[in-house]
Order: sequence, then C-alpha cells, then structure tokens
Amino acid sequence: MTNSLTLAHSIDIARHELEASGRVSLPRRRAIWRAMYPDVETKHGCDIGHRRLVLLDILTVQRVMPLWHAVFPSDDSPASMLRIALDIAFGRSDPILAEKTRDSLYVDIVENRIYAKGQEMALFVGHAAANTITTALFQGVPDENADVDDEDLDPESFEPSMLAAAAEAGGLPWAEATNREKERAFWDWYLGTAITRAYEMTGDPA
Repeated sequence: MTNSLTLAHSIDIARHELEASGRVSLPRRRAIWRAMYPDVETKHGCDIGHRRLVLLDILTVQRVMPLWHAVFPSDDSPASMLRIALDIAFGRSDPILAEKTRDSLYVDIVENRIYAKGQEMALFVGHAAANTITTALFQGVPDENADVDDEDLDPESFEPSMLAAAAEAGGLPWAEATNREKERAFWDWYLGTAITRAYEMTGDPA
C-alpha cells in the first residue's frame, strides 16, 4: 500500500468516527500523522513528515486565533510561538532556546493569567500555540498503535488540534457545555482542508 493510499485510508476511518461520535480521537489522529510521513526509515522522509505535522498544527491554531485576539487584541504571543515552531521545523531556530521560550510563555498564558467566565477559548488557543512548539521539538515518529486518548493525557500535554477544536467549540471534548456542531465542523475542516494545506505548504499534493 502506498503512503498516499495509507493516508486516504486513515482519513476515511477518521471520517467514519467523526460521523459516529462528532469528533476525531487521538488514536485516529496519530494514524493520520504517521501516514503523512513519506517514509520513516530515512532522515529526508522523517523531516518532511515532521514539517507537515508542524504546519498542520500551525493551521489549526491560526483558524482559532481570532478567539485569542477577542480577549487580548494587542497580544501576539500565540503568533510568535507559531513562528518559533515553524523555524524549528525548518532548522532555523535553536531548539534549546525555543524550549525555554515555550516554557516561559506557557506559564504566562496557561498558569499565570486570569480568565473571566467565557474567556476559556483564549486559554485553549494560547495553550495550543505553546504546544505547537512541543510538536516542533519532538523528533519521533507518531505511534499509530498507541490507544491513549486526549482525556488520558496530563493537561499540559494536550495536543494542539484538540485544544483548537475545544476553542472553537467552547469546551473540551468531555465537557457538557461543548458545542457539538462546532466541534464536528472543526474536525470536518481538519480532515478535508487542513491536511491538504499542510501537504501543499511542503510542495507536495496530499
């Protein structure tokens, strides 16, 4: 099976899950991410796959960035973190310095700021941006066989696409207040548009 067919198959499975549950689970996303690697045996294949994943995270955060600016109109911290992640993925930034910057901004956005009721969406956006740097720093290939889902993770390790979906839907996947129609719309965009755009940005068709 070619890589393109593997990706198409993984997306098809994720679409069936989306139709059934209204979201795309972390195990389904991991299978997609691994399928986005041209191969996992060469440095070139790993580099291209890794860049696609970082670009995919950047696109998901950019989609919900207006929710951040609605609360912090003059604060560009999330955008600066996306630039750092991009520079790491393309070898233009010092990973050690980037990790220190990520940790500092994470503490500022997630731990130190006070969010009024109804501003949680901005928190999710900032958290997603910080963890996009984490995606860029992690050089391992996603484990498509891992069955840990989003709710099993430590909150600091929440993955950017889930956080972006939570920002758009107004709540985490397991929260009663989450808008299920908006959550479903986010994942439909993720599967149908964002993955293709990540490929296009690395110069390849999906």
